[in-house]
Amino acid sequence: MKNIKKFVKRKGHHIAAVLVVVLILVTAGVCVSIPVIKVTNKRKASKDVLVSNTIQVADSTYGIPGNSADADNSYVELADGDPQSDNMSQELSENGIELNITTFSNDNMAYSNGIDVSKWQGKIDWNKVAESGIDYAMIRVGYRTDIYGTICEDEYASYNLEGAQKAGIDIGVYFFSTAVDEDEAIEEACWVIDYISAYDITYPVVYNCEDYNNPSSRMYNLSNEERTNNALAFMDTVDREGYDAMLYAGKGQIVNNKEWNIQDIEARYPIWVASYKEGTYPAVEHPSYTGACAMWQYTNNAKIDGISGYVDVNVAYFNYNSSFNYNYGTQASVSGQTQQSLNTAELGIIFNSVNEEVTAKEPVNLRSIPEVSGDIVDVLDNGDIALRTGIGDTGWSRLIYNGNVVYAVTSYLTTDY
Repeated sequence: MKNIKKFVKRKGHHIAAVLVVVLILVTAGVCVSIPVIKVTNKRKASKDVLVSNTIQVADSTYGIPGNSADADNSYVELADGDPQSDNMSQELSENGIELNITTFSNDNMAYSNGIDVSKWQGKIDWNKVAESGIDYAMIRVGYRTDIYGTICEDEYASYNLEGAQKAGIDIGVYFFSTAVDEDEAIEEACWVIDYISAYDITYPVVYNCEDYNNPSSRMYNLSNEERTNNALAFMDTVDREGYDAMLYAGKGQIVNNKEWNIQDIEARYPIWVASYKEGTYPAVEHPSYTGACAMWQYTNNAKIDGISGYVDVNVAYFNYNSSFNYNYGTQASVSGQTQQSLNTAELGIIFNSVNEEVTAKEPVNLRSIPEVSGDIVDVLDNGDIALRTGIGDTGWSRLIYNGNVVYAVTSYLTTDY
């Protein structure tokens, strides 16, 4: 009955009459759809995003978190069901490398280790997950069904969001879309914005669209352009509400624009890439995909304490842990800049960590972000020394100069001074 309690909390006695009807139907074994009620929060959605979407309420005799029947792990589904299976992968039909993770080493403090979960992982002990060294969790909050296109809540979404936050794990979310047009994609984004407004979301809000090549999918006849426009409509809506938007896709689907017009997306948003063939992190630092990879899902076949089955494991090439900064782990802040603002600037860029003094071959602008559009913070002259902490794969270096974290074009720098 967790979802019903959540619904009562959102609207209180004003919806008592509606709940009586819902409870009668649920008792009778009917899967009921009810309107999503908006939750206010410091990061709340604008007034025009509230739409008449629906969420799934499962029969209370099945595996809702907190009930004695959790081990059953079965649910009353809508007639058209959940389009995401428990072993679905964008990239491969086979599983990734099997890992048994007891703890993550601090391999690169500028990166972060994470998992992505949904109802398929069942009831998670988030305290044990945190003890394993997980920095963040990407949590499925909902999905659109694959026949009638009904928007449903993942039955474990609120449990996972609350549990991960209480355990000190940063959270991002994803939505499993079957949108057939931009209007549906925007509707999905609005639903997600409503749902997550009560939580402190620091990692990205992700558009996840899979299985569209299956003839039974309602998305089967979409072109690459239509699929891409749907993703952009979702991510643009999320971005306008102040969240970091991202696309999840398998490497095989995006290389050479095979199934997405990926250059249109990469021009505006980073990519979370699923690819299991290169090996696993940290033995392999990043996948062979050469585009804007901000996060890498390197296996779907990991075992972690606190989760009974297998789970996907990811590395993010950024870190939202505000207690750490790029000045080699010291606790002092760098000119008031927070870790989150630095990582937002670097989202989608892979920085290889270095620790070396550099100077300019000729006077070079030091900018606030690794782009020519960034503000000029300072100028590095030949003979002046800056500490380089990272070399990015987009031609920019991260430096510390006069107490500021700044960026300069790598080709203008040299260690020979």
